[in-house]
Amino acid sequence: DCKLLPDGDVVSSTASKLAKHTTPYAATDAAESEPALPEELLAWPPPPLHIPAAPRRPTAWWSPTSLQELLALKASLGERGRIVTGASEVTIEARYKRRSADAY
Repeated sequence: DCKLLPDGDVVSSTASKLAKHTTPYAATDAAESEPALPEELLAWPPPPLHIPAAPRRPTAWWSPTSLQELLALKASLGERGRIVTGASEVTIEARYKRRSADAY
């Protein structure tokens, strides 16, 4: 159940892919040949991250790992800090709207 597009791409349905690939990846030879995940990546929760401001990057970045840390940061920074879950809007604001915060 495949279709060849004029540009050479092949498109198939999800059903045909599921029928062809029934073995979970973890049970394949490819999965067995992958290196083990480093222990430091298995640590949970990850340590909090703080990247201080610098002359060419006047904004500090924080990555708290608990609600308590987040609330403490928000209380200490007040309106100077913003909570973001991705950097896209931050980049748009800094580059095109000429707005920035002291910390994210």
